[in-house]
Amino acid sequence: MEINENLICKKIFISHSSRDAEFGQAIVELLLGIGMDGSKIIFTGDPQYGIPANQNIFDYLKSQINEDAYMLYLLSNNYYNSIACLNEMGAAWVKQNRYSLLMIPGFDSISPRFQQGGSKSAANCSPNG
Repeated sequence: MEINENLICKKIFISHSSRDAEFGQAIVELLLGIGMDGSKIIFTGDPQYGIPANQNIFDYLKSQINEDAYMLYLLSNNYYNSIACLNEMGAAWVKQNRYSLLMIPGFDSISPRFQQGGSKSAANCSPNG
């Protein structure tokens, strides 16, 4: 299997609802298990990969999105009910960050919440670009 070095070298920002943190934690463990450096993972559901203690949450997340972090959206009804999640998605959309969509069990591309978002790449979960 060929590894895309450009993706591995970037940070991966796991955008998720705090109510779905266990799914994000599983992804963190997978990334670490395949050899990704933990310092390149942004996951606010775990203090080890979240906002540094001396940083303003909004400034930190903005800086990570501005550095073209690869966005991994964990979509769920909880995600769409979270203004913070939608702000992250919107900020990365404006920056045109590359992304992938993962749908939490019980949420899929036929969900009216997802359909109203109008994402064209969701059916095959391909990154834009």
